[in-house]
Amino acid sequence: MIDGKIVKTCEDMISLNSVRSLFQLEAEIILFRSRFSINICPLIFFNSNINRLRIYDLVDTFYKKNVLNFYNRTFERLNSRIYAVLLYRCENVALDTSFLNPSVFRELSFFYVYCSVNSISKDLFLHFKNIYQINFIANHFRTFIHRNGIKWIEGINQGLHVNLSNLTDFKSIWREMKILEVSNNNNVFRITNVFPEEDFCIYKDYPFEQMVFTFHSAFMCWNKESCEFLKKITSYSCTYLWISQYFYLLEEVFRRYESKTAQDNLLIIIDSNSYKNRNSCHFERRLALCNRSNYNLKEIWGIQDYSILNKKIQISVKILIYLVSLFSIVTNILVVKIIFSKHNKHVFKDFKHYTYLG
Repeated sequence: MIDGKIVKTCEDMISLNSVRSLFQLEAEIILFRSRFSINICPLIFFNSNINRLRIYDLVDTFYKKNVLNFYNRTFERLNSRIYAVLLYRCENVALDTSFLNPSVFRELSFFYVYCSVNSISKDLFLHFKNIYQINFIANHFRTFIHRNGIKWIEGINQGLHVNLSNLTDFKSIWREMKILEVSNNNNVFRITNVFPEEDFCIYKDYPFEQMVFTFHSAFMCWNKESCEFLKKITSYSCTYLWISQYFYLLEEVFRRYESKTAQDNLLIIIDSNSYKNRNSCHFERRLALCNRSNYNLKEIWGIQDYSILNKKIQISVKILIYLVSLFSIVTNILVVKIIFSKHNKHVFKDFKHYTYLG
């Protein structure tokens, strides 16, 4: 409501000539258990300055729908500055420009998805040139990839072509690199479960030249000894060794600009025996097999799919209980009617069960 008038659309705001900033401070906004019944006008974020936008409980399932969508409008002079978006406890949502409006999130640098995502638009990240890090959690990532493939990754830094085999080329443009991080949030999902051998062909066309590094963070070193121990015992699938083959280029950059935890995770990978012997995976032979096999993506079931199935079973059982109860009531009424029928009195004259109804 603006100036005492209900505003529902962008046209309402423009006609009132009352476009004003609601988020001028360098704030952290938390949308917790919010209900989104209508689309949002991007003008609400005019001149906004938000460090972090945390959004909880977005749902798009057969039993519940609560989705944040913007009107399909872009405003070149919106001057919206939102640097990080974090999604929590979402279910089956779609990531596209109706959610990440290009005008509202033009300055987006960090995008964290700590929940279940159903789909992602292939050209989504073409609109966000300032994006640096995209984070998913491990227990949803493989299901997500099997459903969507990696075409959306090819939209990150699209148009950039760097020869990563040439260290000079990398050093000249390293600031353009992007991090796609898969976080092992509960230490249950091993990296070989997230990037198993059988998924190698999914990543055969990985856009290395666009400087997108898919980084799996799972370990934390408490001291030098624990780091050395992890380097010795950790092994990686050829799938992960394929997409991480240029990680050795990142050591100097991480040492200068990244956190100690990120540095430790990188060193655990590049100093491991698996990484040092990655040529034993015979990548060229594997790529040739992928090209000959006509490999196609197949959806696999994940945690969220079982959760939705469980909901369906619960709803089905509840409906069945109502139907059985209704059937019981109807049959009991019919029994009573038959017993008290004049035509059947001689048959049930000694029947005493329903005498209290007489």
